[in-house]
Amino acid sequence: LFAMLIIPCLYRIMRDIIGIFSGIIVIFASIPYLIDVKRKKARPARSTWIMFVILLFLGVIQSGSLGSGYSRFLIIGDITTCTLVLLFSFRYGISSITTLDIVCYSILTLDIILWQLLDNPLLGLLITISADLVAITPTIVKTYIDPSSETPAIWLITTFASLLAIFSENEISLVIIIFPLYLALTNGVIGVMTFRKKNMLLKD
Repeated sequence: LFAMLIIPCLYRIMRDIIGIFSGIIVIFASIPYLIDVKRKKARPARSTWIMFVILLFLGVIQSGSLGSGYSRFLIIGDITTCTLVLLFSFRYGISSITTLDIVCYSILTLDIILWQLLDNPLLGLLITISADLVAITPTIVKTYIDPSSETPAIWLITTFASLLAIFSENEISLVIIIFPLYLALTNGVIGVMTFRKKNMLLKD
């Protein structure tokens, strides 16, 4: 009887710890990238990182409305990471606004309007993901063309943290895990692609 009571309790505690740990991992994953930014090996675009911070804020609120639990610590960790990069961008980054930024900000505005008018957090979250995907596409293309332009650690570690966040949920349903699943897929694609391209370049 004691085992029947204690095991489920320990399981819940472990899930909670995993969710919190995923957020901590993401924050530490940003350190290599921030070092590269300070060394001027990477130059973050300020307007893009402002948008990432806003998108992640929307994502954590919308995910909570859909029933997400401790996996939101992953998004909170990502917000912290993006905020740090944004602060670094004021000194080491690029201040120009591109056409892509304007498109993403337009989608972001549509996201907020529809979410509030229709009171539909799932639709809002899907639009948030769409805006983020548009924003991250140039990085995917850039990494494919020039793998040395990105810091692999941040993408691979964030992928691992996103997978941890998924398994921290009480219920593994697509609606609840859709945002960490999206983060795992996008970060994983960039991280693995960078790794494979580097290997191909070394073989050549």
